[in-house]
Amino acid sequence: MPNQLSLSDYLERYYLPARIALSEEYTRQLRWLVRKFGPVLLGDLSEQRITAYLSMRAQTQAASTVNREGRYLRMLWTAAYDDGLCDRPPRRIRRLPERVPTPTAWTSEEVGRLLLEAGTLRGRVFGVPASVWWSSLFATAYWTGCRIGALRQAKVSDWDSERSALTIIRQKNGHEQLYILPASCAQRLNALASYAKHDAASLWPWRFARQTMFTHARQIIEASGIRCPKSHLQLFHRLRRTNLTYCAKADPVVAQRQADHASYETTRKHYIDPTICSGRSAADVLPEPVCVTRLTVIG
Repeated sequence: MPNQLSLSDYLERYYLPARIALSEEYTRQLRWLVRKFGPVLLGDLSEQRITAYLSMRAQTQAASTVNREGRYLRMLWTAAYDDGLCDRPPRRIRRLPERVPTPTAWTSEEVGRLLLEAGTLRGRVFGVPASVWWSSLFATAYWTGCRIGALRQAKVSDWDSERSALTIIRQKNGHEQLYILPASCAQRLNALASYAKHDAASLWPWRFARQTMFTHARQIIEASGIRCPKSHLQLFHRLRRTNLTYCAKADPVVAQRQADHASYETTRKHYIDPTICSGRSAADVLPEPVCVTRLTVIG
């Protein structure tokens, strides 16, 4: 019976094999979610069961995380229905209201301190001096504004030393984007690429768990003495915000193009730090109230 297929089996046997070029991170998130949701047959899926799970997660997780997991569960359920493995599609599940925090970026001075700290590292990362490996990664994240997942997919062949150009495949839409990098970053990438054994090798080789990379990155950031985000997911994302904030300060069109967003409002809302890129506010245009001393009449 189709309804006797488990959600986990559906994910591995039907959903993932039928999708083309899913990112490693997206696949990891789906597998983790299905395990966390628990063993359940497709025929036992219900809005009440999903709501109960999301309510439990809401006790410890941000609303955006809870809403994303609810969206993924409904998506899998809908896909199973489209494949003829469920009797009906899911109905609407109410989303939690999300608080959109004000974006926080590093200043260029803080990024400079980070690069100095990374340049003093000793030891090696898969045969590459740690100072070269980490400083080139931080510098490239700063100059391109790319997500760490996209940078991790870069190959040695994607770096053109003659043009100082790096080709990156964007995670969310698969578009190729070419970045012309300044000499300071190009020198780091040239040094990095010189340790590669062949062009198909990863530009930043890493065979440990993703969490281990974030742990090392946090240690370097904290050692540099700059502000460090609490969430490991924000460590490299803060460099992306720094890039887009300074781009927006010069020209919002450049920031939108750099972010590859459909509208500048998305860029502004989620990536632009207003303490670095600030337009005129009410405080700039309102007149100062005139305080008149009140006279007290006696008698």
